[in-house]
Amino acid sequence: MPSPDKPTPVTAKQYLAIRRALRDGLTPEKIAQELRISVETVRAHQPQHNSMHRGPGKHLTEDTKKQIREAWIAGLAAKQIKRKFGVSEGTARRYRPSGIRNDKAISKKQQEIIEKGWRDGERAVKIALLANVSVYTVYNYRPADIGRKNSISKKQQKIIQKGWKDGKTPTVIANLADVSINTVHKYRPQQ
Repeated sequence: MPSPDKPTPVTAKQYLAIRRALRDGLTPEKIAQELRISVETVRAHQPQHNSMHRGPGKHLTEDTKKQIREAWIAGLAAKQIKRKFGVSEGTARRYRPSGIRNDKAISKKQQEIIEKGWRDGERAVKIALLANVSVYTVYNYRPADIGRKNSISKKQQKIIQKGWKDGKTPTVIANLADVSINTVHKYRPQQ
């Protein structure tokens, strides 16, 4: 008796007949009846993209479903929920509460963390970690009076200036200030 993991063996002639019948639009039930084999055997030999069976899903506990809903309410995006709970984005969206319409919306608290981070001269990566959002979101919610992507914070400028004074290499300075090497050269002190 074949195991559930392996399809029931069929002859080459039966296999070709299954594939041809599927291409012609016949249902697995009709094919099984005509070839005198089980429906499961037909399904096991049909190409994956034609299969109605999605395979074993990950069954979530009620507690996990509740935690996913709470994550949505807390302002996490689908990608963050996907990483946190090890589920697909589709599964994350399936448990999104009806009152939450936009993945990209962030909470007031997250907005405050982002604004404070920018005003304190923090790096975008650090702000993203503190606010539990993506770096892209941090840039999108940057206050209007804070410089745009082509400028750097006062804190970064100080790190670059100190790095040059201490005789560090541009690569080391760039890593410390979280900027490109070109930016390090751009802010090199005049001699």
